[in-house]
Amino acid sequence: VSASGLTAGANNTVSTTVYDQYGVGISGTSVGMVTSGTSTFTVTRTTNSSGVATFGVNRVAAASAVETWTANTTSTDWDFSSATSYWVQGVTTVDLDAEEVNSSPNNFVTEAAYGGAAADGAPEAAWVAADVANNVAIADLMTDEAAHTYVKYTWDDNDAFVVGGVGKTLAEWELLLATQFPLVIGTANDWGSGGYAKTTTASYVSGFSWEG
Repeated sequence: VSASGLTAGANNTVSTTVYDQYGVGISGTSVGMVTSGTSTFTVTRTTNSSGVATFGVNRVAAASAVETWTANTTSTDWDFSSATSYWVQGVTTVDLDAEEVNSSPNNFVTEAAYGGAAADGAPEAAWVAADVANNVAIADLMTDEAAHTYVKYTWDDNDAFVVGGVGKTLAEWELLLATQFPLVIGTANDWGSGGYAKTTTASYVSGFSWEG
């Protein structure tokens, strides 16, 4: 979901299912939820006939972020599940590091492997989520001036793809991305040094490269 600093903010939904010991959804159960972020929501919901409880959440902040949601049926049973959501920004021409001309989301070129804390003059990046069926992936772009900027990238079969220095078709690109999820940050999803996302308009070729 795109982050928004407007008064209305940005909305999302988080759903969780309560199962019995046979894997059947339990209706009428009160479910609580906590978050690692700043979103607001009704703290408890009741499961429907299928055992699903759905929370409507709202976040008012222009900056991108990652947020972890944890649902629980009581405060003490520890039988809980967690999910991660990304509040993203779109591709822009604004440099994330004023001293790096290759640091805008539409022309981001890494100069170091992903370590989670970029050094001066060494942008880094990694894929953190992907929906290859819809030609979408989210990257964590890092510079020493702007840590953890989560950007949503899209592509189509008119674009150019490189993985590990080797050109790939769209199908090969998406298969390689799909096999990396769920991910461990800093491993195969690392763009490496020299990885890039160079986006243009829908009428022209965009280029994507990562270590693979």
